[in-house]
Amino acid sequence: MKAKETGMRVLIADDEERICELIQFLGNFQEEGMECLPFAKTGKEALERVEKELPELLITDIKMPVFSGLDIAKEIARKKLPTKVIIVSAYSDFSYAKEGIQAGVSDYLLKPIKKKELQESVRKIKEELTGPSPETMMKDMPCSHLVSLSKKFIDRHFEENIGLEEVAEHCKVSASYLSTQFKKELSLGVNKYISGLRMERAKLLLAETNLSITEIASQLFYYDAKYFSKCFFEKMGMNPKDYRNSLHENGSEKARI
Repeated sequence: MKAKETGMRVLIADDEERICELIQFLGNFQEEGMECLPFAKTGKEALERVEKELPELLITDIKMPVFSGLDIAKEIARKKLPTKVIIVSAYSDFSYAKEGIQAGVSDYLLKPIKKKELQESVRKIKEELTGPSPETMMKDMPCSHLVSLSKKFIDRHFEENIGLEEVAEHCKVSASYLSTQFKKELSLGVNKYISGLRMERAKLLLAETNLSITEIASQLFYYDAKYFSKCFFEKMGMNPKDYRNSLHENGSEKARI
């Protein structure tokens, strides 16, 4: 699925192209809807590019030819440019991090670069600039609210071809997150809940229509009639044919009385 464009542009600066490529790979910028600009090879080029192109984010090594990453950050702060800065460094000395904080950098990451740390840092900056993503807002929502929202969607659309993925997409959370929260709240999975509603509708169709079992199964998106019958048996303790026959027998009994 293509990420929604945020309009954010990222400039990566390092004198080693392989490091730039690694940061680009680990940052997963395309999935976050960001555009990765051509790399900058020196501190001088990085600063000139920031001043000219005003990217929303600069990720730079602290040790760069001509201007260091800290020098660039200080110039960005001095000129009050809107570019956020992440500095990557092999130096764990706190004095460097302190100098970076004073220069207004958004984050200071140590080498070797960790994918999770980089992505979390980038996401945090993205939310500062564009506001929290729908998924972040949904994850901040109490579990009961998320489940209530998903249930309402399912209750309206269970007769359509939906499953966990479609419900999660509607709620703007990942399928795994929704699945976990749904089970935690209701002690059953999303697909089981959908199946339960479809079985109740199947009972109604068996009782009030002359549709064949295959037609009812297909209408409820069970393309294998045998599998539909198995699911129905698990829910009702009898197969669809026997259920329909039992209704007719009960109706005949009442008619005789």
